[in-house]
Amino acid sequence: MSLVVGLLFGEVMPALPLYVPEALCVEIAALVFARRTALFTGAASGALLGTLGFAGEWGWTHLVYRLPWHVDLLPEGLILAVVGGVAGGIAGSLLAGGLRGELPASRVARIAALGRPSPSRPGSWSGCTRAIPMRGPRSRSGPRTARPPAR
Repeated sequence: MSLVVGLLFGEVMPALPLYVPEALCVEIAALVFARRTALFTGAASGALLGTLGFAGEWGWTHLVYRLPWHVDLLPEGLILAVVGGVAGGIAGSLLAGGLRGELPASRVARIAALGRPSPSRPGSWSGCTRAIPMRGPRSRSGPRTARPPAR
């Protein structure tokens, strides 16, 4: 859509993600793993999305964004993209199977749903968190600051 608005209509090209690399990754996974289970294909397409899709969007930001993705995004951004891609692929394949009435055995579906990687699950790590030093064991304030000079 961004290319249609920018090239075909002659308007300012929006710098939104294209999602073309991601769509190609899903189609490639569907072709390569056509004989495997939907759950495996979903996980594989998610892994491709997290790697090749991430790389495609990285390149797109360097082409059209005013502030492209910085190298500081690595390695956490790539790792979380893979984890999120695999989790989304598994969840998407379970959803599609449920809509078609073709879910895997309940044991497999339960393990896939509960055992899938999740960047938001309690206890999971995230590169986006940081510890804030506290003054005391129950204090919610930030680090100590110097007192203003007495007058």
